[in-house]
Amino acid sequence: MIPKGSSTGFHNRYKKNMNVWAQQEKTHIYIVQKGDNLSNIAERFNVPLPALLIWNRISHRNHIHPGDRILVYPKKLNE
Repeated sequence: MIPKGSSTGFHNRYKKNMNVWAQQEKTHIYIVQKGDNLSNIAERFNVPLPALLIWNRISHRNHIHPGDRILVYPKKLNE
């Protein structure tokens, strides 16, 4: 069982750790292409989807469109 309210603390710690990690990485601006979605962009750049959402201050419910710019701190580019 997960204690009530612990998910908020986890999210805050995760966000802080991701921000520290992101500051140490090279920034990449990805231009959304037709057919892209947040999951395949995260996979392409080998980053966790939640990190992509946090870096761009968006929700998984947000729609992206061709031409949108997505901030990415890639670990390793998947070709």
